[in-house]
Amino acid sequence: MTIATVPQTCISCERPLSLEDAAVPNMPVCKYCLQGHPQPGNRVAIIAPRSIVLCRLALILPGMVIGLVVGAVVSWLAFVPLSPASMTLLPASMAMNVLLLVAKKYIHILVASGLLGALLFTVLWTIILYSRIQHAGVDEWRSQLIKALNLEGPAQCADTRPSLVLCCWRRARLRDLTLPMQVGILFELPQGLAFCSAQGTRAVIPFSGVTAVRTERLKLLPPRMAVRLEVNTAEGLPSIKGQGAPKQILFAFMDEKSFKANGEKARAMQQHIQHILSASRM
Repeated sequence: MTIATVPQTCISCERPLSLEDAAVPNMPVCKYCLQGHPQPGNRVAIIAPRSIVLCRLALILPGMVIGLVVGAVVSWLAFVPLSPASMTLLPASMAMNVLLLVAKKYIHILVASGLLGALLFTVLWTIILYSRIQHAGVDEWRSQLIKALNLEGPAQCADTRPSLVLCCWRRARLRDLTLPMQVGILFELPQGLAFCSAQGTRAVIPFSGVTAVRTERLKLLPPRMAVRLEVNTAEGLPSIKGQGAPKQILFAFMDEKSFKANGEKARAMQQHIQHILSASRM
């Protein structure tokens, strides 16, 4: 995994960096953009942008239409006392009038069956295409976040490709389903990681403050593999209301096209960070 070359300006506000302004040595984020904004303790969901929701609905819509048609056809064959053979004996205009009269009489059955079929097929369709639906529009989501966070400059550097990640400040628990988490942009830099989200969070995790790293599958969420960092420093990390700075932070990659590819990317980063930690302790 390539480590980015540190630019000479802040990745957030583009302020020229000096030793006094740098939040962490050799990190391209100024201290004015890393004030440690408190995070809510009851965030349980991420609302995707409207354009991403439309991309996902476009994948779900065919299943709804197929289910509606299948449900109506099955209902017609089951409840309407009219065989196709009998319709062929009638003139075309009369056959059409008969069909319209029968459809009007049984319209409530046809509509109910069509809606039931649409519901069932939508659920089945969503299960079959679950991974594809979850990753629909992630490139556009990433581009929108980079533009909203004013990160276009560093994003165009040849040595760095910021990632779209889901950031959690702790694991989900059955006894407490509330989970502070945000979607944002993750930069890997020589001295650590920088995370920026549209909700205002700016977090720096220096490798010098990481005590352990491993991969962990997020529970009670879509099956994403996350990189879990144990930290012993609050420098640059935002606090959670009533809990102070987190002792752990989890990053799950979202910008690949499948859960498997994102999981492989998480494992690669875990091995990369582990190599950095091992080298620094030699």
